[in-house]
Amino acid sequence: MGHTPLAARHGNWQGPRLNSSPGTAKDHAMDTDDLDPITKKPKLRNLDPLGVEDLQAYIAQLREEIARVEADIAKKKKHLSAAESLFKS
Repeated sequence: MGHTPLAARHGNWQGPRLNSSPGTAKDHAMDTDDLDPITKKPKLRNLDPLGVEDLQAYIAQLREEIARVEADIAKKKKHLSAAESLFKS
């Protein structure tokens, strides 16, 4: 039978997909956040509809995020320092 794929010989082979069928493009879409510049400013949140308690909760969330970022900075500085010490020896 030559080089015909087994599925093709049985009539259920569809071949390679050259074009995405409707509904599948989303499954294979690339995450565009990876393409954004690292220094891109985050979109500002509309504060008008928020009450005082909501604003205080939002500040708490931001403080948690700041603490998380500061911890990551400290971790990366530690790794950088360790790497630099390897090359100084």
